[in-house]
Amino acid sequence: MPPAKSPGGYAAAPPGPAEPAQRDAAEAAEESYRVLFRSNPLPMWVFDRENFRFLAVNEAAVRHYGYSEQEFLQLRVTDIRSAADVPEFLAAIATETPATYTGCTHHRKKDGTVIEVEITSHRIKFEGRPGRLVLARDITAEKAAQEKLREQAALLHRAPDGIVVRDLGHVIHFWNHGAERLYGWSAAEADGRRVDELLQIDATAFRTAVEVLRATGEWAGEFAVITR
Repeated sequence: MPPAKSPGGYAAAPPGPAEPAQRDAAEAAEESYRVLFRSNPLPMWVFDRENFRFLAVNEAAVRHYGYSEQEFLQLRVTDIRSAADVPEFLAAIATETPATYTGCTHHRKKDGTVIEVEITSHRIKFEGRPGRLVLARDITAEKAAQEKLREQAALLHRAPDGIVVRDLGHVIHFWNHGAERLYGWSAAEADGRRVDELLQIDATAFRTAVEVLRATGEWAGEFAVITR
């Protein structure tokens, strides 16, 4: 007898002799899996590891990628991958990707938009077929924001003046090349240190400056500091 299909796309062993309570527990577990799969806010799907066809997709995948559920089921997972990433994907499948896998790749939506995604997948059985359960998280905006921060940091590093970025606890998070030249500490040495402690700023003067900054949103003035 072939394995039974769960509502969420998982395969379960054929039922054997069991007490009613055990059957009820198994059915409850199957229902939980179905709900987790269908209602997950992130795109999820199951694909066949041999022919790469989609076997099941959740509602989030339909919304995010633009294909209907029926359209998805006519596709192979290679159809939504960037052409440049397909060879690596095929090689990973051919060498039996680990039971659990996490990595980044590029996908193409129905409208042609290419997105960068973080993939987490698990090897499973689906209706007797070898499959993988996949969860995809779109990190395109996150990557773009990181790249913008890198560009801004590069511009700040070109500035001849010392530029220091610290948080509300006065802990240093950015220390440009100008600050390295001015104060003598490298960015690696300054990162994570309190700016007032590293530069040995007078406590009263520093506290006054902080109070003005919090009250007005800005402060301009001078500190006597100790360089390396």
